[in-house]
Amino acid sequence: MDATQWQSQVYVILFDAQSHRILIEQTGLGWRIPRLPIAQLWLVPLQTINQLVLEHYGVVSTILQLLHQIIDRTSQTVKSLRVLEVHEQQSVLPVNCCWLALADVDATLFVNDEHYAAAQAFFGALAGPELQHVAWMRLGWYQPWATWLGQTLTDLGYHLTGPIEQVKTSNLSFVARIASDQGWIYCKTALQTRLMLAESRVLTTLARYLPNHVPSPIVAPNAPEYLLLADLGPDLGPNASVATRADVLASFAQLQQASLGFLDTLAARGFVQRDLAVLIAAIDVFAADRLVIEALGPELHTRFVAHKAELITRCEQVQSYTIPTTLTHGDLHPRNVAKHAQGYCFFDWAGAGLSHPFFDLQDVFHEPDPSIKRQLRAAYLAQWLDYEPIERLEALFEQIEPLYALHQALTYQALLHALAPTARLEFAWALPFWVNQALADLA
Repeated sequence: MDATQWQSQVYVILFDAQSHRILIEQTGLGWRIPRLPIAQLWLVPLQTINQLVLEHYGVVSTILQLLHQIIDRTSQTVKSLRVLEVHEQQSVLPVNCCWLALADVDATLFVNDEHYAAAQAFFGALAGPELQHVAWMRLGWYQPWATWLGQTLTDLGYHLTGPIEQVKTSNLSFVARIASDQGWIYCKTALQTRLMLAESRVLTTLARYLPNHVPSPIVAPNAPEYLLLADLGPDLGPNASVATRADVLASFAQLQQASLGFLDTLAARGFVQRDLAVLIAAIDVFAADRLVIEALGPELHTRFVAHKAELITRCEQVQSYTIPTTLTHGDLHPRNVAKHAQGYCFFDWAGAGLSHPFFDLQDVFHEPDPSIKRQLRAAYLAQWLDYEPIERLEALFEQIEPLYALHQALTYQALLHALAPTARLEFAWALPFWVNQALADLA
């Protein structure tokens, strides 16, 4: 999809926590929540949003969260509403702007009911948990964190040469970067679930065994929840060639096999066991889970229950192959891979675990072109010929697809349990999608 052909409508609720007010602007039709002048861009970088707010309103801000987003594929328009926390007013407001307190929110003031409802809902949410389910979305979190980051990097010998830039804020994670005399430094913190370790802990362990293929974290004393990394250079990106993608898969298969030499150590250090035996045991629990039942709806849940026995049988069939449990990445695709002199560096290990290695083949399973899919599959399977002949490996590839989809569904099940109820809406698509995919692949 070419993002440059899309139109973005980015609205922002700029909230000043000290005065408990939001910014509104006047148009020829009336007052509205500010809209940023962005055109022909769907995937709007957070740095762009913060920079435009500074340029047009003189306000230094950071993004707390995405309140809602509407994607209209017919008109190729994306309409989004984000909440930003104001940290500083650097210049005088434009003449068509003013700060609005809760007591002054009036339906007749706004140009349309949608903006009035958004302002009202935001002020109402301040008293509830909606903005507070993860630390980085809490009002007041950013400034102490920014102070900690600057002091920590200075103490570690970095000379900082620029301001902090937000890269990502979502219900799952927060990523920022800052320029230094040694290049960009990235800081990440993420939601923890029962299937995910802190990524700083994952990389600290893996860097000892796979130093040329995973990034070595910058050790931040007394802050294991924050992952600090030096810039790895550009990722391979969504437009990586088929040859490059095939080479990545072959290299990763070799990495997975290398992990067999230290798998017991990974297990002892808390890497989550997600092998086929665990998957079998999880199927009944998954089917009985209240959140799963609500997410799937009666019809899809009934279909899943009716096929539980087939899924268990498929797991048992896959267990008959001699492919061992290995280290798995959890989100392996070209945007999580960088190229360097020693080969490929794999990053974003938040979903790492110990599982069937073929569960990392999302780049192959999701490839829509049959010819390309065959090339990618061949490159990966060729690395496993010491374990099974090619005919059995190809059969295994076909047999494991529904189990891969089920594996993904279990990941989102754990995620839903870790999220606040209001944040679950962002992932309402996930369980129905993956369960439907598992049943379709099973057929």
